[in-house]
Amino acid sequence: MMSHQQYVQYLDDPEFSFRILGLPYKNKDFSMYIQLHREDPKSTNFSNNFDAVYLSSFLDLSSLKRRLIYYKIPRFQVTTTSDLKDVLVKFGSQNIVTSPTLYDKEDGSVVDFVDIKHGTSFEFSQMDAKNYAWLPTRSTSIPPIKFFVNKPFTFFVYYHPKKIILLIGAISKPFC
Repeated sequence: MMSHQQYVQYLDDPEFSFRILGLPYKNKDFSMYIQLHREDPKSTNFSNNFDAVYLSSFLDLSSLKRRLIYYKIPRFQVTTTSDLKDVLVKFGSQNIVTSPTLYDKEDGSVVDFVDIKHGTSFEFSQMDAKNYAWLPTRSTSIPPIKFFVNKPFTFFVYYHPKKIILLIGAISKPFC
């Protein structure tokens, strides 16, 4: 379990059934957001239809405010594989995988793809969260908000220059 106190992006709106913590990730272009549900996620079925379109439809990242937060988050790693053909088709490159004639540049023979996999691995650790963290240097009389991730949660990685969600995931059994 990682714990840290710093000024980060935070949203706690009674209109939503969750709170969101936004952490710097890797460099200033990326942030990781952790969505912690107020209720038991099993009862709210939180991961159904949870994708970038759904998330973008209701989440305005400008509504997150900088707050002093004391957070505890488990270290986690997510590794997935998917059929590359499905990934390319989803990104609008169906002609790459449906072209009847792909040739080897060396000998001119026809190349036939049987199975192509695309793999993604994502790891979140203390180092990633602290890389671009800014710690306050003056004292404050307001105690930090506590944000403990000790139950199932969802997360997403956001790429600010293009304003796109790169990765969405759910952790159903965090190691606490």
